Amino acid sequence: MNIIKLSIAPLITLTLISGQSLAASEEPTNILCANSEQRDRVQNYYASNPGSHVTTVSFKTDINEAKVASAISSGQAVSAPGESFEAVWEAMQEWEEASFIIMKGQNVFEILSSVGTGSPSKRSSYYNIAYEAPLRGHLRPDLYSAIYAVEQPINDKAVSRGVLFFDQAGTTVFGAFISGASKHIDANELAKFRNVWDIVSERPNVCPPN
Repeated sequence: MNIIKLSIAPLITLTLISGQSLAASEEPTNILCANSEQRDRVQNYYASNPGSHVTTVSFKTDINEAKVASAISSGQAVSAPGESFEAVWEAMQEWEEASFIIMKGQNVFEILSSVGTGSPSKRSSYYNIAYEAPLRGHLRPDLYSAIYAVEQPINDKAVSRGVLFFDQAGTTVFGAFISGASKHIDANELAKFRNVWDIVSERPNVCPPN
């Protein structure tokens, strides 16, 4: 088993692990939602390591990423089903820019970009991001299981704010963060983030409330 720890400056520190898998027979709710014991483990970890990225917590607690997100303390995360993608993405387009974190195996890409406009393909299941900003490409939101907006204190001066998108196995597809340990936002950008937060929170919860 290979482990690699990566510093994602200025926002987060990620620890990735290879060889993790989920039982194919596990029910979708169980894949996405932490039980009470897992919730306690996640919250105990956050008590000593505030603001940690869900991937780091997943490795440290041996709980998959979506379950970690579901166990974040009440008031620090809200969730919506994957079907809410277009509404959330359109609201994120109001942000000045975000740090997109994209993980593939033990590789981590960081892209500082505005959130590009996009639209569903007329020929396939892809959602196509316009070639207008550094971040561009083709997404499959029909395969997303959950979306979380997170707002977690890191210390008395910094807060991690972003949106995470999860696949059907409970793994992050990507995240978009607008603030973190070394990145702060003004009141105008905070209001735009709060709008995204409200859009997510108005949708049905992915899991029962903590």
